[in-house]
Amino acid sequence: MPLRTSQRNIAAVWYLGTFIPFMVLVIQTFRGAYQETTATGMVDRASEAWGWFAPAVMPTLMLITSVVVAEATQPESSKKEVDRFTYRVTLSLSIAYLLLIWAALFYRAESGISPLGIMRKTGLFFAPIQGLVGSVIGVFFVARQPHASPGAAPPPQ
Repeated sequence: MPLRTSQRNIAAVWYLGTFIPFMVLVIQTFRGAYQETTATGMVDRASEAWGWFAPAVMPTLMLITSVVVAEATQPESSKKEVDRFTYRVTLSLSIAYLLLIWAALFYRAESGISPLGIMRKTGLFFAPIQGLVGSVIGVFFVARQPHASPGAAPPPQ
């Protein structure tokens, strides 16, 4: 499978998979969804919500964007091949991780737990999953010599 195509597919999953949660957070921020009543009055905790979301997606989005742009400027990069299994693992883990983010944002409507309460709870298990996803994304997007697919032409000498 061509590396450039694989990277663009994964980039599309990440951009589309983070756009809706991003817009939900924007709307919720403006609607005051993260305001909490304390003994001293109302406190806006939108920064806490963004502090949960941004580190969950931005490092990966920045890596993906940087590599896709860099690869687009390299004419020989279109000839590189990537192992289908590696691509499928990276794509599957990315989709699973993004679905967890979606679930954390949309589950609260059914649970009765505050949006920040859900975010705090998911923070407990997001870190190891994010580490795993970050590892496969990093290897997939940064590896200098991607694995060749069976039957692919050997790299030029």
